[in-house]
Amino acid sequence: MTVVNLADFRRHSGRNTSQALGPDLADIMDALHLGGGALHRSVVVRQVAAWRGARTREEIAALDIELNLAFEEYIRFARRRRKLVLLQKPLGADSYRWAITDVGRQLLEDQASRRVQRVGR
Repeated sequence: MTVVNLADFRRHSGRNTSQALGPDLADIMDALHLGGGALHRSVVVRQVAAWRGARTREEIAALDIELNLAFEEYIRFARRRRKLVLLQKPLGADSYRWAITDVGRQLLEDQASRRVQRVGR
């Protein structure tokens, strides 16, 4: 699981982002990053369900709603910000395809390289 360094993101964005960034969004970002950058929403939900151990239809349906709400909340937040946007809907507002932006990908890669540096010490 990726841990987005909220302090770094706040410092770069200049705004309190604690409500826009949470564990659901981190899981979405991880799934997109592992999936090559862009995936259909249902693929993201299945991946996160596997990570969280959700197996029943009810659990997966609830997770689908939870992740979609988190993604939509972030998109609304990002629309107001227009700076350092991490996620997007590359095919338009009505699309079910989600994507990580170059800024989001760089944030995840920076976090990964910092972890490697810490482990290598």
